[in-house]
Amino acid sequence: MPWAELLRYPLIAGHPVACEGFYRQLLQLLRSLANEPTLVEQATSLDMMLTLVAAGYGLGLMMEAQTVVNRHPGVAVRSIMDASPPTLTTYVLRPVNKDSEQLDRFIARLG
Repeated sequence: MPWAELLRYPLIAGHPVACEGFYRQLLQLLRSLANEPTLVEQATSLDMMLTLVAAGYGLGLMMEAQTVVNRHPGVAVRSIMDASPPTLTTYVLRPVNKDSEQLDRFIARLG
């Protein structure tokens, strides 16, 4: 589904406090598109968003990695098809003085 078509439907977003980083980046992305989105609900969790989508309140957005482990029997998952897919910046936070071999390997895999 292209972004232009997606914006014809009401959207369910994450709650601006409970899902602050994703919410902020998603709004920035949506506002950069030609049409302003219609946000009808703010879910405090991914499970709540999936429940609201299954109930027919609107469409929801989640990251690709979340689609593997977060499923709902009443929700179909479709990718957004556009020429240049948007990216959301994600950061890894770790303790300053607690390096470990496992953590170093994990961070290396991210880059």
